[in-house]
Amino acid sequence: MPQTAFVLRIALRRLKPTVWREVLVSPASTLRELHAVIHAAMGWDDDHQYAFARPDGNKGFYQLDKSRLYEPPVDQDPWDIPGNNDATTTVGELLQAPRDRLLYMYDFGDNWEHLITLKEQVLVDGPLPALLGAQHACPLEDCGGVKGWIDLCTALAHPERPGCTQLARLYQGFEPQAFVPELREKAVARLQPRQQQANPELTEA
Repeated sequence: MPQTAFVLRIALRRLKPTVWREVLVSPASTLRELHAVIHAAMGWDDDHQYAFARPDGNKGFYQLDKSRLYEPPVDQDPWDIPGNNDATTTVGELLQAPRDRLLYMYDFGDNWEHLITLKEQVLVDGPLPALLGAQHACPLEDCGGVKGWIDLCTALAHPERPGCTQLARLYQGFEPQAFVPELREKAVARLQPRQQQANPELTEA
């Protein structure tokens, strides 16, 4: 039977051209499950910490109150106020109407901030999650964040420029714009429950 799904647009902030993905997910998915979808769709290696957050006006991620954060529980200083548990909070609890938004921060060093926007709610017959669309390759892990990625792309595009030669040699042969959407599609599909992969007609009511 058809099931309700959210169409989410996930975009990396402060990068031009924009790196984005559109995915179909169940509103009953936990934020931790959405974390796995983001990594499969974007192409991250899942080697660093992460957290979700409810936006608050124009405040940056690190300016938000802890009550707005959703993250995996970790051993913390007893005086430190923990964020909410991402494994017990569902997507549907935080996103309810089109244009509702979430922030997702990956790697608290390179600070890859993603903007997640609920585009629409639809009925689907196929298995979830699924990748609907994608644009541009994900940056390399540990490249130094937005500035490091821009510097690397510039060096590879213009190795003759002063200051670019060494970096271009270090990453010689790497193509920042090489992108195969089908690989991301397959990565997201691997997150579907096995019974749904075997028989797409078997979906949750």
